[in-house]
Amino acid sequence: MIKLKSLICEGLKLNPLTTFQQLKTAKTITCYHASESPIFMPDDWPPLHVGSIQQALDLIKHMGHKGVTNKFYLYELEVNLGKFDSNLFDEDPMNYPEVQDSQLDIDSRAYTNRIEFKQGLKQGENISVVITNPKEQIVSKKLVKVI
Repeated sequence: MIKLKSLICEGLKLNPLTTFQQLKTAKTITCYHASESPIFMPDDWPPLHVGSIQQALDLIKHMGHKGVTNKFYLYELEVNLGKFDSNLFDEDPMNYPEVQDSQLDIDSRAYTNRIEFKQGLKQGENISVVITNPKEQIVSKKLVKVI
């Protein structure tokens, strides 16, 4: 008999209710990235921040209020998490000096995103992920919406 906690999640769709425990067991995630660029080039973006569709749409809403651009592009990504950091950060991990000074050969780091979708569902952790090597970690990408 296989115990539930020993199962590894092959793929997980990131959403505001996703818990850190669920994310730690995933090998890949389906996630979203909002951009001002109509051409998504992963090698131009290290590190790359990704999250749920709700977070990406909320980010577009906030960027639109600042008059940044006329169009925004919503990309759906399938990402290989690779070596996943065992810590859940309270904010963008790149704000921590110890993360900047020592990358520790980590491919992905999770953090509680209090900027996008903060008014949303109160359950879960509203997790975003920083992908440190997007060119190699992105398995697939597709443009899903132009706003």
